[in-house]
Amino acid sequence: MYRKLVCRQGGFTLVDVLFGIVITAIGLMALSYLLALPTMLNRDSHYNMLAYRAARQQIELIRQQYRNSLPPTVTDAAFTNSSIAALPNGSGRMSIADYQGSPNVKRVSATVSWADSTAPGGVRSITVTTLLTRMVQ
Repeated sequence: MYRKLVCRQGGFTLVDVLFGIVITAIGLMALSYLLALPTMLNRDSHYNMLAYRAARQQIELIRQQYRNSLPPTVTDAAFTNSSIAALPNGSGRMSIADYQGSPNVKRVSATVSWADSTAPGGVRSITVTTLLTRMVQ
């Protein structure tokens, strides 16, 4: 009798190839996220800096306008400047109130908000608060 010789050829099966493609695809997706992350962080940092600058400029403007007196009480007023205009859907709000009921001390708060799809609710904001006192001579 003749025996059949089974000859196995070396190589990869279809399952091996598909498994390799899946592993490579997962690695490439992770790499693309890591490459995009610094750009996203840089953008967020830039927006935070613009918002802080806008709020700080508004507080300094109030401080200069009322150098010799205290500003009147303002519940909620809008403001804008070039830094706010550079933010996506940027807006500024400010309030001026007596601090702990004292007519000689005012609390000035400036809040800048902008659209950010990564933030909860899609909006991010920064608030800067300071106290102004009446000059006693």
